[in-house]
Amino acid sequence: MADKLIAEHTPHLFALAHHERSFPTAVQALCLLHQLLSAHASISDRFYRALYAALLQPALPTSTKASMLLALLFKAVSLSPEPLPSVTKWGGWVVCL
Repeated sequence: MADKLIAEHTPHLFALAHHERSFPTAVQALCLLHQLLSAHASISDRFYRALYAALLQPALPTSTKASMLLALLFKAVSLSPEPLPSVTKWGGWVVCL
């Protein structure tokens, strides 16, 4: 039952996570996605892609949710069962900016 609800609502949460006009809403959606997906051991590349895209948002430096996003990034990367190649790729790219 819970898997059905997660499968049904996950696309909507990803849509909110990619919403550029409301950065706080996007961060909250990412936090919820992380909780849902990690509870079911199904964190996907799609989650990490949305998380890294949020790091590139121009609203990040001035947002009240910046610390929440960075804490989520730390949690997501540190709880990852194996090193993610995408972390290295995106991390290097962000550092170059």
